[in-house]
Amino acid sequence: MPDKAAEARWARLTIAFEYYTNYLAAKPARSRFTLSVLDLLFIRNFKAGNASVTEPPDALKVKLRAYGSALRAVHHAFPSRALSTLAAKELATVIKLADKTLKLATDPSTSIAGFGPSYVSALLAAFFPRLLPVLDRRVLNGADIPVELTTQNQVIFIQEHYGTLIRKFHQILQAEPNLELRELDRRWFTVPLQSVRSSGN
Repeated sequence: MPDKAAEARWARLTIAFEYYTNYLAAKPARSRFTLSVLDLLFIRNFKAGNASVTEPPDALKVKLRAYGSALRAVHHAFPSRALSTLAAKELATVIKLADKTLKLATDPSTSIAGFGPSYVSALLAAFFPRLLPVLDRRVLNGADIPVELTTQNQVIFIQEHYGTLIRKFHQILQAEPNLELRELDRRWFTVPLQSVRSSGN
């Protein structure tokens, strides 16, 4: 039975997600992968977390170039592709590119204060909504991927689960050809959360 509160939250967050995807659709093609603080604020609005983007403006401008380059790399390898259409070797490649992009959030030379790995996954999902999912505790829970939680119920090293989550999405989407990635996201997001497992357990 889906979690009704989670269903309502998913619907609200989807509106925030659409604000950003509509913004991206309106950008000129030549500057699609040129990011600014506005992109981060759209993602922050969608993720609805507690973190604020506090990277100094000069440093942010430089760091965002790395994120834009990572997005271009995914686009170059998989233009307009859907996750369900990928063969095994392609799936391994997209996971490698996605993991490389998430690592920008933990590398001191490219990490942006207030913009962690799950936020980067949302950035990827917005640019490639048929190819890559959002990395989220609720979706990991719904996909039945074991995680370790802090006492604040945050997933420890959440970025380490992205490849497993992408593979799970790929498996189900191939098994259910009429299912869209975002609909599977909703299915898993609305699964009731399992009992809290803290890092001390």
